[in-house]
Amino acid sequence: MFKYWAYVLIGNNAVGKTTIQKELALRLCSIDKFSRFDSNQNYKISNTSMPSSARHIFMMGRSFDEQNTTASTFFRNNFHPSDIAILSFHAQTSNTTEIIDTIRHLRRFHYNVSGVFFQNNQYGQTRDLAELDWDERLWIENPPLKESEDLTEDAYYQLRAIGARFATFLIKRSNQHCGEV
Repeated sequence: MFKYWAYVLIGNNAVGKTTIQKELALRLCSIDKFSRFDSNQNYKISNTSMPSSARHIFMMGRSFDEQNTTASTFFRNNFHPSDIAILSFHAQTSNTTEIIDTIRHLRRFHYNVSGVFFQNNQYGQTRDLAELDWDERLWIENPPLKESEDLTEDAYYQLRAIGARFATFLIKRSNQHCGEV
């Protein structure tokens, strides 16, 4: 038996949602997407630490808000069911209806749905979104960096490290939930 998990990254611009997905593509699929990352792609998982039952990962890339669509249209035209799915939204209460619809659509595909929230993005809107009917809530520690000469580069490497830890989490979870019944 294998549990299907969808992870919905919730955070505003520049919080690291896309960089983390790029790191997942590198760590799980051996695909270097740091120059350009296409939206709504299904990637073959090549990491040998993943169980053979976890063959593909869907990554949304750009946030739902940036794709100018509704949940129904997105799932009809852009979503590719896979063993693991990564989607993302901006942390705005104006997205509540679309996030609720996204959870509903993912459950129709038999996914457990995890809301993934960022430490450096905990505003009132994020707290409101955390109250939605998630199967679980994950907290990504992404502390604000101290001022340095190259804050952008430091943030980039911090996000890559977070992406690497998230990849390890996905590997461990997939191995935990792939046993025979």
